[in-house]
Amino acid sequence: AATDTLALRAVDAAHAPRLERATAALRLLETMRQQEPAVLRSLVLTFLAVYLAILVIVLLFGLYVASRLTRPLESLAGGMERVAAHDLETNLPVRSRGEMARLIQRFNEMVRRLRDQEHDLVRLEKAAAWRDMARRLAHEIKNPLTPIQLAAQQMRDAYRGEDNEHRALL
Repeated sequence: AATDTLALRAVDAAHAPRLERATAALRLLETMRQQEPAVLRSLVLTFLAVYLAILVIVLLFGLYVASRLTRPLESLAGGMERVAAHDLETNLPVRSRGEMARLIQRFNEMVRRLRDQEHDLVRLEKAAAWRDMARRLAHEIKNPLTPIQLAAQQMRDAYRGEDNEHRALL
């Protein structure tokens, strides 16, 4: 085992202040060695607190940026679902800028064109229905007239009487 040895020597008075400073430095070093675990623990805890604070700030900022990016996409997705459910009155508000704004404006334009095309289609369907009804009506009117005309011709041809007025009427 190592033993501490104390060497005593007479120190010159001129070196006494240096010796006192060296002794004080040794005492300070020994105190620091004793305090080292507590200082390290304090430094580590401070580092962890600062690191966690920065991490929370970065996460909150990331969530904010992500929500700003996804909110217009969620709005667009909801609009697409409404259009798929045949709600052609859908019109999304343009709250963003840049590419998202252009995308939402084009979506609104597409829905407007679909709405116009649907109105045109309804108008064309109504016109086709009227044409079909007119064709059927003309057919139904023509059907009974043909036998009536044939019957009138047969009556005229079959009349053998002498009354010229009645013959002219037939």
